Amino acid sequence: MIDITKELDGKALRALQLKQRESWLYTGLITVPAAAGGADGATVQTVSVNSEADFLCFDMMGSYTTLILTAGIAPIIDDGVCHTSIKIRDQSGGFDMFEDFIPTNLVLTPGRERRATIVGAPAGLTVEPSHMLYQPMRFVHLFSANNNIQIEARNDSDTPNYIRIAFHGVKIRRQG
Repeated sequence: MIDITKELDGKALRALQLKQRESWLYTGLITVPAAAGGADGATVQTVSVNSEADFLCFDMMGSYTTLILTAGIAPIIDDGVCHTSIKIRDQSGGFDMFEDFIPTNLVLTPGRERRATIVGAPAGLTVEPSHMLYQPMRFVHLFSANNNIQIEARNDSDTPNYIRIAFHGVKIRRQG
C-alpha cells in the first residue's frame, strides 16, 4: 500500500501552486447586429490570453438577450425565443471548439437575460427582471499564452441582441 504522505513533496507542490492561479476571461458585451436583407447579423470578437501564462479553461457561462422587432405597441420586445448562435475558436491552431454555430440557449443555459423594460412601450408597461443564477457549462481546453479566443456570433432577429461570456479556469505560468 502506498503512503501518500511519503509520496507528496510539499516543497514541489508549493512551487507548482505558485505558478498557478484561478482566473476569469471576459468577452464584455458583444452586440450582435440585426439581420438584414435575408442574411443573419454577424460579428466576431476576440478575448486575449495574455503573455504571462497559459489558460486552462474549466468551464464557461454567460448571458444573452431575446429581443425582436414587432409591429405592435412596443416596437422591440423580449419574446423569449433565442435568436443568437455562437461558434468558438482557439486561434492558436485554428481549432473550432464547436463544429458549427450552436444556439446560445444550448450553451449558456440558463443565461437568458430578460429585459426589465420593453423598448418603446407605454409608461408603466414592464416585465419582471431576470434574477437568474448562472450555471457553468463544462468546457475544458488549454489555451496557450499569446493567443486569442475568437467568438463568432450570429443573430436572426431584426433587432440587435447582446451576449456576454465568461471563461473560468487557471492561469499556468511557464517554467523558468
